[in-house]
Amino acid sequence: MTARLVILLLLLITLSGCRSASRHYQRALEYESQELYEEAIHELYQAVKLQPHFPEAHYRLGNLLTFRGDPTQAINELRLAISQGFNEPVAFQQLGELLYDGELYDEAMQNFQEALDRGYDNPLLRYEIGLIWMAKNNPLAAAREFSHAIEMSKPAEFAEAHYKLGEAYERLQKLPEAVEQYQAYVTLVGKADQPEMDEQQAKLAQQLPELEVVQKHIQRLKDIINQKQLVEPIEQKDDGPQKVPSTSFR
Repeated sequence: MTARLVILLLLLITLSGCRSASRHYQRALEYESQELYEEAIHELYQAVKLQPHFPEAHYRLGNLLTFRGDPTQAINELRLAISQGFNEPVAFQQLGELLYDGELYDEAMQNFQEALDRGYDNPLLRYEIGLIWMAKNNPLAAAREFSHAIEMSKPAEFAEAHYKLGEAYERLQKLPEAVEQYQAYVTLVGKADQPEMDEQQAKLAQQLPELEVVQKHIQRLKDIINQKQLVEPIEQKDDGPQKVPSTSFR
């Protein structure tokens, strides 16, 4: 009888904790909708303290901590959310982005690949995978991903992907192709009607050089290409033995 009472009390305590955690979670959602992010974070911490296995709360906490600029804690919360069964593909991409920023490239790639495996394919994800390949010094694989990002974006344009594709081509010593992509980037960024970017894409765009710097680099590459064309010997066709023209008149 005593053992049954203990079990019953534990169940009641657990249920009470779950209800309290749920109330904190609902308050957090209300605060978040009012853009009161610090209050929302506080409520979410209370929720996961009362109910540690609360994947939705860990996920939202990870998002808000990312927004606040606390990547280390955000990574911890997103890892917890995923480990507890939060399997929305976007969570894997978000975790991968934070890991990439922290130069944890292998784990970032694993999370990006998990998002792809779950059918969550988008231009930004392909672009981010390309960035990892560039960081791992594999410009050929990076070029494939940047090209994929550009194709997936159509009919819209993904200017940043053109720039990074140019960078990949330059590393591959494909200078004419690099110039073409850099020029596409300059043209697109120079347009007055720029498409709106989400927060992550805007952050990545800020990491690219100013237009004037890119234009000067394009000119340097063009000069190198022209110099190569001047010094390269003209290839002669090998058509076999050549007949020596006769100099006699008949």
